[in-house]
Amino acid sequence: MPPIKETGKDEVKLELEKSSELDKKIENTGIPVYMERLELTDDQKDRLQEEIWAEFEAIKQERDEKELEELWDALDNQYDGLLEEDEARQFNIDRGITQVKVDKVVCLIMQALMESDPKYSIAPRPEFAKQGGIEVCER
Repeated sequence: MPPIKETGKDEVKLELEKSSELDKKIENTGIPVYMERLELTDDQKDRLQEEIWAEFEAIKQERDEKELEELWDALDNQYDGLLEEDEARQFNIDRGITQVKVDKVVCLIMQALMESDPKYSIAPRPEFAKQGGIEVCER
């Protein structure tokens, strides 16, 4: 926001900040900052590619060490009710409770994120509400 300078008792004067060279370049090209392209040398491109692949391999190795793929498959099977039968158990019954609970949690999370209560509400006094004051407050 531009600085405000007081020039007199009742006067306020606004001054615009000076544009930098980057601002002038953006205005001249008409391209927003988020759409600018970087000019990289071949060495920079190679280094960037190596770093990305190294990070990818590290993530892949971590997922393999923690056996996340198998865990996710097991949890998906539990959700779908496709459990392996265990002869040590007397009963192998799937009641579908996991699916109900997971769906309820997802529904509550979506409500919390999408349907929030207003931060404030305005209500009329009881006497004014009897005279149609609710409609006035809803405007």
